[in-house]
Amino acid sequence: MNNVKVSFLNQFPNGWIETNPTTIYFGLIGDIDDCANRIRNNDPMYSVMRVDREQFTAYLIAGCLSVNPSADSYLVMQSKRLPFRKIVAKNESELDSKIEKFFIKLRGFVNDNKADIYNADKIEKYLG
Repeated sequence: MNNVKVSFLNQFPNGWIETNPTTIYFGLIGDIDDCANRIRNNDPMYSVMRVDREQFTAYLIAGCLSVNPSADSYLVMQSKRLPFRKIVAKNESELDSKIEKFFIKLRGFVNDNKADIYNADKIEKYLG
């Protein structure tokens, strides 16, 4: 899982990631003090990925990017699905490689939506 951490932090150097043998938790905000009420789930990109290293699969349990709502909306925020499809690999190194490709694609997705991210003015240092 160290390869996964390095891959994530290469794309989001100020981001947050925690791993255990079966799960990867990650988000945009590295410092918990910058999350509203110090609650990790208030990160605009809080996500959870389940990884099965015996079957070489990975899928998102939870994951979206919180963005500002459209002008005609009454909502406080909206969410956009992350660009993720279930990962199926033949071995562990291919699994790690595909997860790394997802993080690269995720960086582009965040950059494309940077202006619309909810509370972007308060977390600008994480949007790099």
